[in-house]
Amino acid sequence: MFEAKSIQEYKYRQSNKNLNRKETYLKEHIYVFFLRSEYNRSKYVVTIKEYANGLLTIDFYRKVSTSNKFRILSNEFKFGHLGATILDIMRDIQERSKVNTFGILASNLLSEDKNENNKRFRVYVEVLRRKVDGDKYQVLGSDTFSTIFVIPLERKKEEKEIVISYGNIFKETS
Repeated sequence: MFEAKSIQEYKYRQSNKNLNRKETYLKEHIYVFFLRSEYNRSKYVVTIKEYANGLLTIDFYRKVSTSNKFRILSNEFKFGHLGATILDIMRDIQERSKVNTFGILASNLLSEDKNENNKRFRVYVEVLRRKVDGDKYQVLGSDTFSTIFVIPLERKKEEKEIVISYGNIFKETS
């Protein structure tokens, strides 16, 4: 894993049940943390949505005033701290919810015309393959849609159904 000193202090803010039913998630968990630099402090929000069949999705972004919050780069060059903190939040939510299957949709950057095999996808899937325990999980990536799946080995027989379920989940959130 990343060095423990790279993990930023984060707070589990709240858990909300899905009341509006525009999406099919059951519960939404929200975490926040700050990355500090020499000149500023940036707030990051991590939203983990819990779905039926033991599935989780992760969205994270730097708190900024724009409709493209998932597509911009922070230019803070703090990916080690960001990545370490996100991985630790993944560990924390597993303990809280007892759910351990993750799906991530890697958003394309503003400079990228399409979402297929985007830069974030290539980076995230490689980092997860290196950092997630290969004796417990497999990391799958679909470059066609820039989606990443972290599936426990005990659910390997369900892999096809899991990927199809995530496809439906990502369609409703896109």
